[in-house]
Amino acid sequence: MADLDFLLSPDHRTCYAEFWRKMDHYKKRISRDEMERRAVLILKSSLKFFPVKEESFTIIASCSGKSSESDAFVEAEDCECRGPEKPHQHYYIDLMSAWECLQPSAGDLIVFRVADKREDGNTAYSVELASSSSG
Repeated sequence: MADLDFLLSPDHRTCYAEFWRKMDHYKKRISRDEMERRAVLILKSSLKFFPVKEESFTIIASCSGKSSESDAFVEAEDCECRGPEKPHQHYYIDLMSAWECLQPSAGDLIVFRVADKREDGNTAYSVELASSSSG
């Protein structure tokens, strides 16, 4: 979040970093656009929960008593949705391989949790759909 550093005093930056070290999950409702893409938007405020852009990590999806693993990474996509004078990026995790297992619908709450920090440095994240009453 280096682009936000100018907004934060040194004391706030320390608190902000501590907050992300303690964060144990990322959740959001799936939009129609995400359904079409089979990818989940990662809010800029939550990017630090995941490995740096384009660094591979493992997604573990459990469905119908079976568990499937696939490689994933945070992808940056250039965007001008605020107009050409305000270019920026949106960040997504492609979940194509887990989509069939999860079978989400627009409006479902998807939850990522750190499942395992592996010896090879790779981090594994579990992904699941939460009940619509939570969140």
